[in-house]
Amino acid sequence: MIEALPSTNRHPTGNCPDDPSPLNRRQLEGRYQAMRCSHEFPVRSRAQLQCRSRALGDKRQDLPDTMYRYRNRRSALGGERVEEFEASRDSGRTLEAFARDQQEVDQLPSQVEDASGEGGVRGILKVTRLLKQMRQLLRGGGPGQ
Repeated sequence: MIEALPSTNRHPTGNCPDDPSPLNRRQLEGRYQAMRCSHEFPVRSRAQLQCRSRALGDKRQDLPDTMYRYRNRRSALGGERVEEFEASRDSGRTLEAFARDQQEVDQLPSQVEDASGEGGVRGILKVTRLLKQMRQLLRGGGPGQ
């Protein structure tokens, strides 16, 4: 008589007789229990495998969408960084231009005094040129713009 074996032992269906009629009830139950125990583990494993396979399949189908979202986010962040860089560069240029203009405005009174100290046509031309520079600086443009 075959006893029910733990599920770690495998019992192929070939171990069962084709015709169970010569077996008594107890032998039939023992063989049935042994087959059931050996069949239980693969069925559980198969069910777990199918479940994991479905989950991975779903993730695989979602992967292109996820990659598309990541790419769009990365490009959006890159665009923001470029805009921030350009804004900081422009503000730096503005500050430099303001500092240059401020230096020139600060130097104009001394240049006007020097030019007015000179007499004649030459002094008048220098003062006229300095007044033009002053107008340009006050309008927001540097000299020569």
